[in-house]
Amino acid sequence: MKTLLKIVSIGVITTISRVVIQLFIPDTGQTLLPQSKFVLDGTLPIVFTIYGVIVYSLLATLFLLIQSKIAGIRIVRGLRFGLALSLIWIVYLLEPLPHAKSFILDNLAYILADSVSLLIMGILTGFLLADFNSHVLGKIKISKGDHVTIGFTIMIFVIGRLIQYKLFNIYSSFDGKTMMTILWCILVGLVSASVINWFARKSNIFIALVIFGVNLILFNGFMVLVFDMSKLPLGWLDLVLRTMIDILAISVGIVGTQLINKRISAQYQTID
Repeated sequence: MKTLLKIVSIGVITTISRVVIQLFIPDTGQTLLPQSKFVLDGTLPIVFTIYGVIVYSLLATLFLLIQSKIAGIRIVRGLRFGLALSLIWIVYLLEPLPHAKSFILDNLAYILADSVSLLIMGILTGFLLADFNSHVLGKIKISKGDHVTIGFTIMIFVIGRLIQYKLFNIYSSFDGKTMMTILWCILVGLVSASVINWFARKSNIFIALVIFGVNLILFNGFMVLVFDMSKLPLGWLDLVLRTMIDILAISVGIVGTQLINKRISAQYQTID
């Protein structure tokens, strides 16, 4: 019960911080994406607050599952956890989309707002939830296997996104900003694989599902609160496809490189 109260408290405090920051972000007035019913009937602040508490509470709970794989003292572990989540949010906020009218207001403002909130959540999780007796890893150095992981994951993610753009025709700026969109895909694969490798070697798929998968699902949930996804050409299927295929691509990239690295290691042992 005490742990549950701590988790909910983290969710509430972080949400309050995020709501306060939101007050300083002006409306860009984009008109391409239809507004959700919450925006139209004026209930968005209430729904946003409730969902925010749920999201940050769930993320704080995830910290309990992987804290033993994060190096550092309690607050440092929390900060690293918050930073890892934040990096995923940042790259997705940078996605080139047709409705974005201003980089400063549509991208940078929300990057700062969400990053500050997640770092606050990280500090709170480290202070309130970190286990004093938890096993803490030392510094993790980048090895040749990591370069394989990152490169292969980037390739799989780009392929997954190309399937979404050309086969399913999801909402994107691919046709008008092809090169920028491809560069963004490469950035997502690079950041995601690097963040996942930052935590552990032997449990990469679990870390991938936690740090990337669950995190992305919760992140995309905020889109549902603001925009009417049913009015997109693919409707709700658009959000489902981009979320599930992205998670699958990153997971395949991680698992695939584990198999590749094992095969390489086996060949080296055979040669020796």
